[in-house]
Amino acid sequence: MYRLEVIATNLAEAVAAQTGGAHSVEVCVDLAAGGLTPPLEVVRAIRDAVTIDINMMVRPHAESFYYSPHDIDLILQQAEAATSIGVTSIVFGALTSNREVDAALVQQVKTAAGGLRLTFHRALDEAVNPTQGILALRGQAERLLCSGGAPDIWQGREQMGRWVRQFGDQFTFACAGGVTLANLPELVRITGAPEYHVGSAARAQGVVQVENVRALADVLQHIE
Repeated sequence: MYRLEVIATNLAEAVAAQTGGAHSVEVCVDLAAGGLTPPLEVVRAIRDAVTIDINMMVRPHAESFYYSPHDIDLILQQAEAATSIGVTSIVFGALTSNREVDAALVQQVKTAAGGLRLTFHRALDEAVNPTQGILALRGQAERLLCSGGAPDIWQGREQMGRWVRQFGDQFTFACAGGVTLANLPELVRITGAPEYHVGSAARAQGVVQVENVRALADVLQHIE
């Protein structure tokens, strides 16, 4: 079964995502910046209201994916706080100053989060060698949410398919960055990824709509 994830920035959007048939929500704020750490009270409210999986973004700012010691202290605090909420995973990504995947920091964050499942996000697409980055994440991240090393998933669809075939037994891959109702069937055919992550495709006037989510979920449900 293919799974649909919807970005939710508040309780109402998470409920709409579940009602429409999403299998998970990624909870974050500030979509214009690519998603930042949400207030913990919002995450708790969502956890109390929905039964689907909740993946919580841990990202203190959008300046870059290279973090200062002060940033890291905050990141570790946020990751630790996630353990008391009952989320399914934390969503985190970091690069070194040389734009390599910062596997050491990922391990620190995973430890701070009490071993919670970790999704490494689209920082992977900005890595100088994303395939090498995937190798570095083995045993640390369980899920990779990315666009195949490209600016959007349509451009990266062929590479994403190669990664799924090569590493799909070690990671759960989620296609992200420009998944739409129109391109969803072709993305499934080419990538074979088990999960599809949507933002604007689930929205109208910037707000998650049940009918938009349902349309996306129906497509995935009827793909064999």
